[in-house]
Amino acid sequence: MNDNLKKRVLITGAILNSDASSKDTFRHLNAILRNAVLESVTFEIYSPLDTMHFKGNDFEKYERAINILQGTNVVIAEMSNLSTGQGMELQEAVHLNIPILVIAKTGSKISSLVKGCRNVKDIIYYDNLYDIQDRIYKFIDEELK
Repeated sequence: MNDNLKKRVLITGAILNSDASSKDTFRHLNAILRNAVLESVTFEIYSPLDTMHFKGNDFEKYERAINILQGTNVVIAEMSNLSTGQGMELQEAVHLNIPILVIAKTGSKISSLVKGCRNVKDIIYYDNLYDIQDRIYKFIDEELK
């Protein structure tokens, strides 16, 4: 395997009606991932924060999302809020055989279709994202080897 091979981590989540706390969640996830130290792996991060700043039309937004997924190695799906667009991204990840980690705030409802998906490697509920960062690192480390 090539040392320091660059990998891609995609964070998905509801953005259409995102409030300040949702944006903070994505900022915290980005920070957690930027601080990850993994042997022989560097990675780039795409998140809903990037999507919010993209100014294309609906077709361009769809094409961008699919193109990002095609180069993605792992998906972290923040599922505290419902999102049909996120569901489409996750189904495409399944078609591309990309491993998925689902995270959600304690008390969130996760669909049985997501729970039963073969690509979902773990579902982690949290009160504070920083309390689960070691489990996020473990998932990334195991899946990016």
